[in-house]
Amino acid sequence: MKCSLSKLTLAAALAWMVSLPTAVEAQPFMEPVPPMEPAAGQVDSIGPNEPPPPHDAGPPPGMGRFYAGAGAGRVLYAEMNPTAADLDSRMANAGIAGSAAHDTDDVGFKAFAGYRAERYWGFFDRQAVEVAYVDLGQLNANVKITSPVAVSTQLTNEIRGVSLTWNGGRTLSPQMMVFAKAGAYYWEQKSSFAVSGTSGSVNLTGTDEGFSPILGIGAEYFMTPDMGLRGEWEYFSEVGDPNNLGSTDAHLFSVSGIVNF
Repeated sequence: MKCSLSKLTLAAALAWMVSLPTAVEAQPFMEPVPPMEPAAGQVDSIGPNEPPPPHDAGPPPGMGRFYAGAGAGRVLYAEMNPTAADLDSRMANAGIAGSAAHDTDDVGFKAFAGYRAERYWGFFDRQAVEVAYVDLGQLNANVKITSPVAVSTQLTNEIRGVSLTWNGGRTLSPQMMVFAKAGAYYWEQKSSFAVSGTSGSVNLTGTDEGFSPILGIGAEYFMTPDMGLRGEWEYFSEVGDPNNLGSTDAHLFSVSGIVNF
């Protein structure tokens, strides 16, 4: 009985297989479609796992290159020592009757060169090392003497020297950058003033030299990749020796041309 049932089952299976189509109709071949390129001006969307691009205003012209420039501006003097009142007192102690009045500004000049590179540090995304020759003009005091001899004279005080600064910049656009600077100024001072009275003299003639700190801020704008303009304010603290030929704080406001190499 079991043998007959097995035979029937096998026969039914063979009959079902025979009833299947002998050939499967071939499907047409589909070539893979290449990915579409974005149209001109179209930006691909960022995938879910891709970080957004960092914000960057773009490298300023000359980034990672040497540069040089020169300019001129106005020097404002502050905290002058000796003051006009001090000069009056010194002359009075020497038996000289008179009065002094300081000039408060003059014309300054500078020439500079440096190397700029992309270096990130806090707010700053560009950094440079710069050396400059800075002429802070001539600080004068006009002195009018009435006794023992009526005469007008002048105290002259020339200040010039070399500075070394670090400049940290922040790019605003591919053409413009703002910056701050800090460093040191090696100055040389030449002073000339000598008067004599009935009981002594006042002599501030000679030379002196020393170091003073510098702080500053400014901006650069490039009309072409290699040529631009710089405007800046620099503060030179206590240039000169108050215990020798005198000293002053100097503020230099200047405009310079700058060239990248």
